[in-house]
Amino acid sequence: MWQLAMTAKQLKWTYLGLFFAFLIGLLVSAKNTADSQLFGAFALTFITFLWVRADARQRGFQLGSLFKVGVIILAVVFVPAYLIKSRGLRTASKSMAIFVGQVLGVFLADGLLFVVLRISGLTHMFR
Repeated sequence: MWQLAMTAKQLKWTYLGLFFAFLIGLLVSAKNTADSQLFGAFALTFITFLWVRADARQRGFQLGSLFKVGVIILAVVFVPAYLIKSRGLRTASKSMAIFVGQVLGVFLADGLLFVVLRISGLTHMFR
């Protein structure tokens, strides 16, 4: 079977980078289609699943098949549940707060980049 050689930490930063690119694409492109949005959502979901799987392996935590499917279908519920189950409530809360801060940082960086592109008139290159 094919194995991904990325660590959980590398997958998290890949997720944040892809999220950044996806948001910039939404902000500056007038050619944004439902297909590109669906692809972006699928890619983010897939990386989330890979992260949960890599983190569970790194911690020696067994994930059931239904839990893996849950991560794909409803990550907003199953990822926090995984974090609480694998780390305990206190450490999971800290991990989730750090990740939310990183996501907010991505939103801020996207907004700043969009403003710079808008002020410089470079957004017309994407239309």
